[in-house]
Amino acid sequence: MSSATVLKASTPADLVASLPYLFGFPPRDSIIALAFSGKRLVASGRVDAAAVDDPDQLRHCLEAVAQHGDLVIIVAWIDPLTAAERAASLAAAALGGVHQTIIVSGERCRVDRGPWMNCLASHPVAEAAGLEVLPDRAAVGAQVAGPETDKLAGRRWSKARNSLALQSHWWCEDRFDTLLALGLEAPDSLSAANRIELAALAHSGLIRERVWDHFTADKADQHLALWQAVVAVVAPQGAPAPLGLLAFAAWLAGKGALATCCVERGLGIAPDHSLLLLFNTINLAGLPPTAWDDMRQTLMAQRDRCQQLAANMD
Repeated sequence: MSSATVLKASTPADLVASLPYLFGFPPRDSIIALAFSGKRLVASGRVDAAAVDDPDQLRHCLEAVAQHGDLVIIVAWIDPLTAAERAASLAAAALGGVHQTIIVSGERCRVDRGPWMNCLASHPVAEAAGLEVLPDRAAVGAQVAGPETDKLAGRRWSKARNSLALQSHWWCEDRFDTLLALGLEAPDSLSAANRIELAALAHSGLIRERVWDHFTADKADQHLALWQAVVAVVAPQGAPAPLGLLAFAAWLAGKGALATCCVERGLGIAPDHSLLLLFNTINLAGLPPTAWDDMRQTLMAQRDRCQQLAANMD
């Protein structure tokens, strides 16, 4: 969700209406944890309804969210009603008590065992802001599925990698900085070849980590557009690094479902990729985007130390 858009909820129905904009799709068949500090939502998380049959997974996911707030609301958005009631009860028990539970079943919702109220079809403020809601989570995942013609993309990837292998590390750093600046300014200005070249440059951790200098919350939307454009054209073997960078951008832009889809696809390609594992740790810990400034400083300091060690060895 855009950091410039504030959605207010005065009733449970208002809160339920905001959830599709929070997650990017209507979170049906889900158990949702919302952590608040006062009246402000500070963390959120969603697991599939099937998680009720795995108490350890359910507790871990919910606790990762709950630790960030002083009160927690559980939303069980499940049909049929009996399944929603069971999920809400198990989720509350897993956390050892919550502020309230909201049951969403059909087109209605209720707090705990209170009276039913009709769910709102949309949130007026979100609609006015043009916030996007996709049909389901599969549609979110399709945004990071990569190119359809893997064979052609594979040839382009090999060509880019072979070309960069002929260049010095310092040339590659300068080229990465140039393409990154152009891409952040206007992603459409980069050709498909430029985007694949940028992915090939980001394949190197030492070069990729130069991005942290430019990776600030106010540029999250620019990074989102750029790395989504790169992921759209790069072959699977070149996708892990761009997917990792896209995950960070999506997280900072408030698009948690998109970030999770990036990590799922990326780790499916490269299970040991350091950037994807780093973000997966952040995601599992339920850290909010507000934690990024301190994390970014730490990452930049680690990068600078590695570069100094490399320079001393030359």
